[in-house]
Amino acid sequence: MSGKKLDESLIDSLAIKAATGDDKAMSELIAVIMPYAKAKASVSNPRFARMSDDDLTQEGMFGFLDAVKKFDPDRNVHFTAFAKVCIENRIKSAIKSNSSSGNVALTTAVSIEDDSVRTL
Repeated sequence: MSGKKLDESLIDSLAIKAATGDDKAMSELIAVIMPYAKAKASVSNPRFARMSDDDLTQEGMFGFLDAVKKFDPDRNVHFTAFAKVCIENRIKSAIKSNSSSGNVALTTAVSIEDDSVRTL
């Protein structure tokens, strides 16, 4: 179903099924949401951030998984609207926590396999 715009009520029912362990429903939801997560990660990534767009997309998909677990159709909010908020908040949180000075050592670390680093 990727590439198709699905009806909101169908997406809501997929979210309910995915929350109960339906792998097919989860795959369909991922196909619908992944383009949004990628686009949001790309647009949200400030040039000073030390995270790649792929890292932020992954953070956004963690937000998506939280949305699947916490979605409540009785609140009269469609799943896509709820998931988008969860994705955006998770990306913002990742940027904020990664940009703090406490993470400098982790985000500026150099791989021991990096050829540009010379041994003494």
